[in-house]
Amino acid sequence: MVPSSVGYAHSELNKATPSPNSQYDSSPSEIRLIFSERLENGLYRIIVLDTKGNAVTDAKTELSQDQREISLALPSLPDGLYTTSYKVISADGHPIRGSYIFIVGQTEGQFSDEQGNNISNNVHDHANGGTGNNFWFYMARFVYYVSLLVLIGLLFWLNVWKLDGTVLSNLRKTWIHSILIALLVSFVITMLYHIESIFQQEDNFEDLIQFFSGTTVGITWLFTLGLTLIGFACLQRNKWIDLAWIVLITTTEALNGHPMGFTPELQNVVLDFVHIITGAIWAGGLIYVYLQKRFIQDKWMLFLPVFSKVALISILTLVVTGTAITLAFIPDIDYLIYSLWGILLLIKITLVLVVVLVGILLRNQMRKKQQKHISTLLKIDTCLMLLILVIVGIFTMIKPLPSNNSLEWTELSINQNVNVSIAPNTPGVENQIKVKVWMPDSVKQDPKQVLMYLHFTDRSEDVAPIEVKFNLEENAVSELIYPGFMPHSYISNGSYLPFAGKWEVEVRVMDPDDNETVYRRSMRLFKQ
Repeated sequence: MVPSSVGYAHSELNKATPSPNSQYDSSPSEIRLIFSERLENGLYRIIVLDTKGNAVTDAKTELSQDQREISLALPSLPDGLYTTSYKVISADGHPIRGSYIFIVGQTEGQFSDEQGNNISNNVHDHANGGTGNNFWFYMARFVYYVSLLVLIGLLFWLNVWKLDGTVLSNLRKTWIHSILIALLVSFVITMLYHIESIFQQEDNFEDLIQFFSGTTVGITWLFTLGLTLIGFACLQRNKWIDLAWIVLITTTEALNGHPMGFTPELQNVVLDFVHIITGAIWAGGLIYVYLQKRFIQDKWMLFLPVFSKVALISILTLVVTGTAITLAFIPDIDYLIYSLWGILLLIKITLVLVVVLVGILLRNQMRKKQQKHISTLLKIDTCLMLLILVIVGIFTMIKPLPSNNSLEWTELSINQNVNVSIAPNTPGVENQIKVKVWMPDSVKQDPKQVLMYLHFTDRSEDVAPIEVKFNLEENAVSELIYPGFMPHSYISNGSYLPFAGKWEVEVRVMDPDDNETVYRRSMRLFKQ
């Protein structure tokens, strides 16, 4: 059973061989871990420790060609309990760590499955999922996105719609410089938070060097840092330098995030590049309107018609590219309501629709030359832009796809109690299914029969129910204790859930007197 994941995970462990809490008669030849998304080509590691905490091998961890699997060759292991600990970085830059236990041969004091599951889950770690300073982390990300988009947009408009020399010099010395400082500080804070979540006490300086030289995330961070520092000396000196800087920093931003975790990567990066540029033109244009209104009160209305047309094109482009990116991330549009990422995206879409409405009202007031109403609408537009960037700062850190959480389901009655678990609850991988049945102490026999049928309800007319046959677990121990009841545990391993979609789990328990009780539970599995 694969350790369960939390909401901040971006790539998830789909399959582990040996599986967590499994027992082997003889030593397995390797550890093989398969993940739901592509991994970074650098800083991946599997360590296997014996009961003394010593590594059983110094062999190198290997990454598969499709960058979704890592493996570690094992020597012949003597009987005993072993801990597998892994660490990878998903293609969108988020660290995934976890540990689990397996047994070779017969050992004394073997742990129960529930104990093993707790071990696996407690050590599972994800970027910023467990830090107590999330507020400051997301504040830094918000400031970073505001600074980045406003700076790119301002540079665009300063080169397209030039101001007189005095005003331009003032903007260069104050606003551009101040925004660069905000960009640098917020980026460094964000980067330090990421580094803290990626590197642990066992990591060394070589790991840090490998991260910044061998991963896309690390390299793009160095480029972003370098371009920001270069900006202090070069920006607003030459039109072509400004445009080159815009292209380079937008490219590094597009290469660092969700687009790199989904295929085709190049298409996603291009879409994200256009999305960032158009968003910056709109956001920077709003600030440019404010600056013109402040510094050249008699001419700022001349800029509004131009900005209004370009902003409309930008918003439409944002809608098109945002839709294309979303469809690249999720296989079905209704997935949006099943994840925090999707809910935040729906809120963002709603805010964009309000922006379009404000734009329509703004154009109407421009025709009437109602400066007071225009100023109010521009303030509303700016507030909407800031709200959208708050959402962007959060949902860029959240996995787009809904997670397939392990199924844990309990039914209680006076005649018998039943607990059902399926993990990982993911289509297309090996699933471990357990059914625990508690019979009254007065019933001295095991249940006569325990069966499970998995109904694929999306196509029930075409796909017959999949039958799961169980083996009785000998010496199984349960944390769940019901006074007056005796537990009986059944287990089955196999790829029982081949499709994503809606399923119904049907469990049939027949007691020694041939009385059958049927339990049903619906669930939905998501493509990964």
